[in-house]
Parts: sequence; structure tokens; C-alpha cells
Amino acid sequence: MATPYLTKSRYLAGLQCGRRLWRLVHDPHPYEAPAPGSTFEVGEQIGLSARLLFPGGVPVLAEPWQHAEAVAQTVALMGNPLVPAIFEAAFEHDGIRIRVDVLNRNVDGSWDLVEVKSSTGLKDHYIDDVALQVFVLQGQNVLLSSVELFHVNNTYVRGPNGVDWDQFFARLDIGDAVNDGSTVYRPIWPLLGKALRRQVCPSPNLASNVALRMSASFGTNVPKANQRIGLRNCLDSLQARRPSWRRSKSSR
Repeated sequence: MATPYLTKSRYLAGLQCGRRLWRLVHDPHPYEAPAPGSTFEVGEQIGLSARLLFPGGVPVLAEPWQHAEAVAQTVALMGNPLVPAIFEAAFEHDGIRIRVDVLNRNVDGSWDLVEVKSSTGLKDHYIDDVALQVFVLQGQNVLLSSVELFHVNNTYVRGPNGVDWDQFFARLDIGDAVNDGSTVYRPIWPLLGKALRRQVCPSPNLASNVALRMSASFGTNVPKANQRIGLRNCLDSLQARRPSWRRSKSSR
């Protein structure tokens, strides 16, 4: 049996509940293609539209389950200076696999990470998501110049000449928040990996055990009530460790 690995979706599930993470990997629901007009399908279309802001960008075409092929394609594209941006770039580090929405090349050899969301604003779990990506990229020695979130600008009004995609998306610089999150949450990832490798579904007490070990790692006390609720809620006691999100638009 192949060694289980973390992905962005598995990581976010594990932050909520160790049992949910285990079942997502070992007892998954059958795959269903997103229905037309569903939230997932709309999100895919938003992601494709964001690519229009990076002309000349090249997508990694390997399917999600073809990870080795995707990594090889990513390495080749990164090594080609004529490729200005890469869509769905694939990386793996320390048992964690990711795909990056947009990796934009800079003239100095650094890269901009862009996460695209179909919502109209920032949500806490977006920071968790991108922090994991930054950890993996840093582990693969990818030099990042900036980390941005693109989301739908709910004040934009379409004009008579079609969609202005530059105005359609609002841009947030989340670099400081993500870098802080990458440091704060790093002790959690090995715990989630251990939960993944269990032969049987974790007991309901797993969240409590993880919370106690988190408490020891951070030198802080996690309330017992939070220990019983689950790992993601335990993190509420650590929110003070995060800086305020920088919500100013960044220019490109």
C-alpha cells in the first residue's frame, strides 16, 4: 500500500477533524463530476478566467492523480525562461503534495504565488491553505517574491465592452499572514500525517490528544472545551499569533 500523503484539501479536513481526514483518504466517497452551475464548477471557471491576466502562461496538463508527471512538467517549465507563468504547478515536500493556481516568473528569478478564489473576500482557511503551499515551495527552494489572493470584486460592474478581468478580480497581499501561518502550523503537519497512517479510523479522542500536543508545542494552554470540539477549533486560541490581514490592493 502506498504511503498516504497530505494535500491542501486533506490538510484543511484534518484541521477540522482527524477522523474526517482519515475517512477522506481511506474511505472516500465515489468521485462525481461537478454539476453545471455548482459552486465547484463556478470555481473552476473563475480560476480559468484569472489565467487571462498572465498572458503566455502555460498550464501543467497532468491530471491530479498523475503527480509525478505533473512535477516533471513543472520542473521543465520552470527551467524554460520563455515561460512567464505556470498554471497548476506541482510540488512535493515532506509528504505533502500541492498544485499552485498561478506561479508567476519575475525577471530576477523569483516567483509570485497567486491563489485564486471564487468568493468575494478573504476567509481564514484561505490562509491555512496558502501557508501549506508556501511551506512546500520553501522546502523545494523556490524563491517567492510575493503571495497574493485573487478573489471576485463584488463592486465591479460589467461594462458594454465585456468583462474587464483586471477589474473583475480584487487582489490582496497576504504574504505576512501566510508566512506567519506557515511557521505557526508547522508542528501540526506531522500530527496529521501520523493520523493518515493509522490502520484504523482514529477514535473521537484523537482531536483531544492532538490539541494537548499542540499546546505543548506552542507553550500555550488550549481550553479543554476546544479540545473536545476538534483540532480546527483548537487553533482559535492561537489566533493572536497571527498578524492582521493586509487588505490593501496590490498593483501589478
